[in-house]
Amino acid sequence: MAQNDPLGVYLELLQEKYTEFKKRPRRYPDMETLKLVLVLFSTSKRKNSVVPPALIFIGEILTRCQVRDRRHISRGLLLVTNFLKYDEHCKCILPSAVAFLSGVLEQACPEGTLTQTTAIKKPFALTSSLLLQSGLNDTVDSRIKFQLTAKDLLSPELTTSFKMRAIACTVSFVGVLYTQLQHLETVPIYAKHFLHSLQIMHNS
Repeated sequence: MAQNDPLGVYLELLQEKYTEFKKRPRRYPDMETLKLVLVLFSTSKRKNSVVPPALIFIGEILTRCQVRDRRHISRGLLLVTNFLKYDEHCKCILPSAVAFLSGVLEQACPEGTLTQTTAIKKPFALTSSLLLQSGLNDTVDSRIKFQLTAKDLLSPELTTSFKMRAIACTVSFVGVLYTQLQHLETVPIYAKHFLHSLQIMHNS
């Protein structure tokens, strides 16, 4: 039956990918199916049947998958990007996306400067500071384009270029998120997830 119904096909694919994910919930799974679901069904009249499971899946990935290097940060930001593209149509909030963006910004703050400002679970260690610049010895190419690349999804190396691009992309995503959700009364609450880290980064 599902073979004759595109919706059923994608629901089966989601279930298959989720079953695989549960076997290794700390590792990022293949994300193409999730991307396709959000792109193909974002404006569909049948989106309520397939998009909610996809968003729940994305939420679990952002919450449970470990973040230890460049690949993990990039894959998380890619998922957030896919959600934001869908959110242009639905204007909904995904707490795990807020938490992930907040976590990325916290990684650019020196150890000991952060407090736990949210009860939302994040897959980052509070003291890891993965994106903290090491200081004056860092050399920055002025030609750097502040976009993530395919290499970022594959390489674990936390280069200065990547740190700058990851932070720039995250700040950009925060701006997009605010624009899309500014009609909600809860926006100031979610803003707290970002302001503390941004203030620390500005003063560092």
